[in-house]
Amino acid sequence: IGYKERGIDKVLQENINLSISNGEIISLMGQNGVGKTTFIKTLTGLHKRISGSIYHQRRPIDKISKSALAKLISVVLTEKPFAAHLSVIELIALGRYPYSNWLGRLSISDKQAIDLAIGKTKIDYLANKKLYQLSDGQFQKVMIARALAQETDMIILDEPTAHLDLSSKIEIMLLLKFQDGILISLKEVIEG
Repeated sequence: IGYKERGIDKVLQENINLSISNGEIISLMGQNGVGKTTFIKTLTGLHKRISGSIYHQRRPIDKISKSALAKLISVVLTEKPFAAHLSVIELIALGRYPYSNWLGRLSISDKQAIDLAIGKTKIDYLANKKLYQLSDGQFQKVMIARALAQETDMIILDEPTAHLDLSSKIEIMLLLKFQDGILISLKEVIEG
């Protein structure tokens, strides 16, 4: 894994061989700059791999359409979206885009998935706030709710408990632990 710098491949990590089974929680820890976020982006098809292959259920991910892949894997990155004027409910609803029609209309089951994700993350009180009104910790919970609303069999998180106080860190990790499917959490999960 790595990236291009002035047209030359800058390799961050190589010879990675990882197999993940249903129900597993994996935490990858390491120093800053060693490629953990690049690994997430490469694993999920957001970033081009330098070499090798990535499979989801024995299918190469580059042979899976972006919309089909979005039904299989949800991702929570540390970057904030540029649309700070979206409401919390609108951002969580974006997690349903793989299932909505081309107009983005939400079905009853879409609305139920959104409500369930909001309830599980206990952010009902934030639903109508704008993203710019949120603290970093509140925003992190909203992003996790969006991933839960996406209803995938794999959730990949980059620093899932960043900006959260200790009780919220424990609450989120317990919530994620009891989800069906696979959770890959990169970087430190709970410090200390």
